[in-house]
Amino acid sequence: MYAVGFGNFLNELGLVVKYALAAAALPVTLVTFAGELQGDARLLRWSTENENRLSRYELQRALAPNGNFATVFTTTPANLASNNYSFRDGELLTSQVVYYRLKIVDADGKITYSIIVPLALERDQLQITLYPNPAHSQLRILLTQATSEANIIIYDLSGRAVQRTGNLNGNLLQLNIAKLPAGTYYLKLHSAGSERMFHFIKQ
Repeated sequence: MYAVGFGNFLNELGLVVKYALAAAALPVTLVTFAGELQGDARLLRWSTENENRLSRYELQRALAPNGNFATVFTTTPANLASNNYSFRDGELLTSQVVYYRLKIVDADGKITYSIIVPLALERDQLQITLYPNPAHSQLRILLTQATSEANIIIYDLSGRAVQRTGNLNGNLLQLNIAKLPAGTYYLKLHSAGSERMFHFIKQ
């Protein structure tokens, strides 16, 4: 059985964005994996179906999508037809964006990981829109406040940086993504000392 499901995350505009979880040969279906802010804490939830001979779930956290993930919570699966799990991460963090993933371990020690879910810890008056989404060859980034020097990194679902663009300016930023393979990506925008993480699909 393949662990395939759909989930969502909150981007910096407070919008819920759905994503598909990566497939892996595990005796469980990961239906959703999502996070939300609760004051200074982060609430992570996930739901499953068809659990069979699972050993544990480990919720892991990092301060960069390709950083060192550390386990912050471990729970033993109930091995039921369907189940729901949650963890409230109340540790105070200074990062503007924090990243979570699930490490799923079966009874034989086989390990797989969910995709990475980013959560922004701060929001300001700057609003950003990505369009078109899905995109083919050009991706545009519209800002409500002009930026003098923006740097962008695009990550694939494994957290690997696949494209970098620097020294962009103005209210409308344009990216050439024609060389990216079709798929789902995260875009990190660094501007004026702040970082934003967004999700887009390349067709």
